[in-house]
Amino acid sequence: IRQEKFYKKIAESFAALHSIQPSSALASEFESDLNKDLTGFWRLIHLWITPNVSSQVVSELTALQAHIQHFKSASNQVQILPSDYVLCHNDLNHGNIIYDFESSTDHADSANSDEQKMVHFVDFENGGIGDWAFDLGNHFCEWAGLDLNWRNLASEDAKQNFVRYYLSKLHEIKGEAEKTGEEKEQEEKRVVERIKRFELVSHLGWHIWAVRQAGISPLGFDYEKYAKKRLERYWVDKKQYKIVFEEDKE
Repeated sequence: IRQEKFYKKIAESFAALHSIQPSSALASEFESDLNKDLTGFWRLIHLWITPNVSSQVVSELTALQAHIQHFKSASNQVQILPSDYVLCHNDLNHGNIIYDFESSTDHADSANSDEQKMVHFVDFENGGIGDWAFDLGNHFCEWAGLDLNWRNLASEDAKQNFVRYYLSKLHEIKGEAEKTGEEKEQEEKRVVERIKRFELVSHLGWHIWAVRQAGISPLGFDYEKYAKKRLERYWVDKKQYKIVFEEDKE
């Protein structure tokens, strides 16, 4: 998924998924959750919290929620969709992506044409209505793989390219003219900055999940090591992205 020809298709598939409008019944139910400020993956994280999760992690999670809400309401924050809350996958790792090498009806033409090939998302166990920026931020974290090889994370250029493909497809689906020049560049930068905040959500969320799994899972996976590495990366990314909470200023 680190190859541009693959992540272009993933970005476009994300745009298609995020353009799906929830039914009025789901929207009404979700509105109730919005009032509680526990939307999408936030809700799952809170359900996963166990007595073994440190108070510091819970405190960071609470501060992060408040920080993102403040950031999203800032005057310079871009709003791509009619609603920031859309249909999300919430767990798009390597194993949940299928690349169809024979999706074209004319195999002779498709053999040398990546444009004819398709990407499919599978396993929507954690799917639901959520914030599109989390779906993308979480996916970028998954570039490290299950072994959390952080050297495989998306570069700034790769993120910028990914977002460019995502926005282009999203504008196309919505029937909107794509932005150009400096306006386009600024939109892409703002979107990347918002996604970075949700990368932090991903690290904390899956840290909490792994702590919980360490106590209940019969599998031989080292959940404690995974939890530790996700939390360590949270601190690294928070520092390098220069994300500061109000509590940090005290």
